[in-house]
Amino acid sequence: MVDEGVGKMPTTELLKHGNTLFVTSIPFSVTNTDLETFFSDIGPLRRAFVVTDKETHTSKGVGYVTYTDSNDAEKALEKLQGTSIDGSQRKIQLQWADRKNASSKTGNDSVTNDGQTRKRPRSSTLPDRDPDAVRTIVISGLASCSPKADEKTLYKRVRKLGDVEQVLFADKSESPCDVAYVRFRTPNHAMMAIPKLHAHQFKGAQLSVELKKKIDAAMRRDLHMREDTRKRQKIVQEKIEKLSGSTWSSKAGKLSRESRLIVRNLPFDMTVDDLRAVFLPYGALYDVSIPLQEPKNEDQFPKSRGFAFVWFVSKSDATNAMTAINGVSLRHGAAEQSALRRAKGKKGRELAKEAFERVQEHAQPARPVAVDWSVSQKDWLAQEQEQSSDNDVDENDLDVYSNDRTVSASSEQDGETEESNQESDDDADDDDDDNISVDTPAEPPKLATPEAGTTLFIRNLPYQATEAELKELFRSFGPLRYARITMDLSTNRSRGTGFVCFWNRDSADAVLREAAIVANETAATELESSLPKTNPFTVPSVITADPSAPLVSKFSLHGRVLNVVRAVTRDTASHLEDSARRAREKGDRRNTWLLREGVPFPTSPLVHNLSEIEIEKRMKSFSIRRAQLSANPSLHVSKTRLAVHQLPLFVSDKVLKRLALHAVRAFQEEVKSGNRSDLSVDEKEDTSNSSSAKQNATGKKRPPPSIVVQSKVVRQNERIDPLTGRGRSRGYGFLEMRSFQHALKVLRWANGNKKVSELLIQWWREDLKSEKDKLDAEGSSEAKLRSKRISSALDTLESSSKSEARGVLRIEFSIENITTVRKRVLRQEQARDKASKRRKISEEYRDDAASSKLAEQKQQAVRANTSKTVSKEKPKFSMGSLIGKKRAIRKRKQAN
Repeated sequence: MVDEGVGKMPTTELLKHGNTLFVTSIPFSVTNTDLETFFSDIGPLRRAFVVTDKETHTSKGVGYVTYTDSNDAEKALEKLQGTSIDGSQRKIQLQWADRKNASSKTGNDSVTNDGQTRKRPRSSTLPDRDPDAVRTIVISGLASCSPKADEKTLYKRVRKLGDVEQVLFADKSESPCDVAYVRFRTPNHAMMAIPKLHAHQFKGAQLSVELKKKIDAAMRRDLHMREDTRKRQKIVQEKIEKLSGSTWSSKAGKLSRESRLIVRNLPFDMTVDDLRAVFLPYGALYDVSIPLQEPKNEDQFPKSRGFAFVWFVSKSDATNAMTAINGVSLRHGAAEQSALRRAKGKKGRELAKEAFERVQEHAQPARPVAVDWSVSQKDWLAQEQEQSSDNDVDENDLDVYSNDRTVSASSEQDGETEESNQESDDDADDDDDDNISVDTPAEPPKLATPEAGTTLFIRNLPYQATEAELKELFRSFGPLRYARITMDLSTNRSRGTGFVCFWNRDSADAVLREAAIVANETAATELESSLPKTNPFTVPSVITADPSAPLVSKFSLHGRVLNVVRAVTRDTASHLEDSARRAREKGDRRNTWLLREGVPFPTSPLVHNLSEIEIEKRMKSFSIRRAQLSANPSLHVSKTRLAVHQLPLFVSDKVLKRLALHAVRAFQEEVKSGNRSDLSVDEKEDTSNSSSAKQNATGKKRPPPSIVVQSKVVRQNERIDPLTGRGRSRGYGFLEMRSFQHALKVLRWANGNKKVSELLIQWWREDLKSEKDKLDAEGSSEAKLRSKRISSALDTLESSSKSEARGVLRIEFSIENITTVRKRVLRQEQARDKASKRRKISEEYRDDAASSKLAEQKQQAVRANTSKTVSKEKPKFSMGSLIGKKRAIRKRKQAN
């Protein structure tokens, strides 16, 4: 483990001074660029700047220059001392930045009674600042190496990771051969070496590696601590150790205990090496300890008490470890398992595997552990005292258990017997030298119900606010029962809301009255909501009340004005939440809430019917669709158009339409039988219909319109299906339903339903048979060839047990572009207009043909009637016959 030698360098200093020079008497006209240009003549600079005033941003006449090489810094100190930067008579003065006179630090001096100044005593536990700490790493855990590690073997291990300048072990009197320092040439080499060494095996020991600069920073947290404060903490620490029988040394208090964790419910055979193997991947460890129970007999070994302490160097690493390990089941053998994972070579893996199996045979069953911050006894008692004062609990009822004895806060109670103490020690896994537990009553006190009116709901809480601050803010209105901040279980952070419960309803009513006055005087939210909105593009005002105003200060916390309302029951809150959700959905013209329909969220029953790969695929599709909607405002989710993915390649438009009709009927049947929940009231009240649906005239003789407006399987024209003679399917299609209710029924029944694949194959078989009968009746050569292919496909389908319909359908509401929808509707309307015109022309033509035929029939009848009339009225001697007779007589005369 890393002990007190971590913060100190060995007696042999790595370097005598740093690379930074402190420059004084700089002309006030000199800028950072001038300073950098002047000193860069000696060598390359890491940085150079002039110190400026925070308010006026003018130069203070001093600055700092840092070289990349200490030799260049020494040259600059010798050559540039007393020179002028801008050619003026003002000469600069140089000195090492880390060797300034202590008298210049007025904060470290104090005035005695006789008027003389004396230096403020500095903590002797703090190490001196090391200029090479940024390129030096600290390796701990070397004491467990077998054979023993030395500087030569360690150098051979680390030289592969970067340019190593020096390898030194810490003082053996403090921590013999357990901590070593490795200084690299550059900070980059040091940072790259940490992940390659940390939590890795070296000669049978698991190493803990951290940057020395990070460790020094952790140990300097009490740099500005007052001496009296440090003494009080030391006295408190000694009392705690005396009370709990702590084995910790007082020197261990150099590192802040904020990064110390307690691990409860451990198996009793867990070892320190197991815990190091579990927690080392999350950061450098300061110490790992398992409190032991003193054996009753000398022949027995000490027994673990079922909990342990893990002390990290960094609090952030401790936070990450607590989040990851809390609730995880641990078992003895974690060290051997880690060694098995990192074993190299066939022989090494075999030996590690044998050791791991040997440990697993005798290890106790795994137990889920609870990881939490290790709170000192002093802090815990302070919290309990505050809670007891709030809840009117007598301190004499508090019993504190620690180690193998019971310390009672009541002077009238006697100590318990030794047997009861031993029994409590075996069962109480949460006890230790710095941690205590309190016997809680068997039945917790009943909290006030929301109907009592004493509970208030708080909104707009700052995320950094604590329950103590919330309680202190509302304490002025009356005695409080409790104050709670709601936390997000996934992130363990505040959700910005909370609850405050008073003992008396009058106190809660007083808070609400004051909150109403503040709301009426500072904001007009209710008035604005009641007024009609003339401009739909207006947004609510973001101007809030001044938190420092006297009227608002009662409800101001961290610069935020709290919103206070009376709490309601869980059922009422659910009802209000549903109402708000419906209002949001009603106002959402893009229907973005439909994106969640059919998505396998953790709370959705669809999760149980899908595999992990399928769930991941659908969640990825949900993320992509949501990103598309947020990126393009012209996109919206259609309420009647469904996108059907993962379609088998044999599915046709007819089969897809048949599936939609069957899904609607099956949904209604399952609702009647009670196997499926029906659509909600809001969903039934939604009267959204497809824009592509034709509004047919209603009548007794007209059949009802189909609920499927369009079924379309997207095909590729470059590849032809030999069975159908059409383009090959792309594996997805679209369903346009007549109403929103029909679309919901199809999606909820067919999405992820494993029965759909069997139905699709059955319908495909029926279509193939009917198509084969048509081709056989046609009798052409091409028809015979297609019929032969269909027969082969039917035989394969009947004999093969493998289904072509792999997986399940993924159905979701389609995302459409408003421009594309308008064009499609326009095309459909134009097609309807053309069809209606053609029908009208054909009807007119038929009418004209019928009328012309009737007219012709009338004309023929008139002619027939006229001829009959003429024949009846014919004279006895006609003029034609007389003329003919005269001509005949004239010809005879001429002939004679």
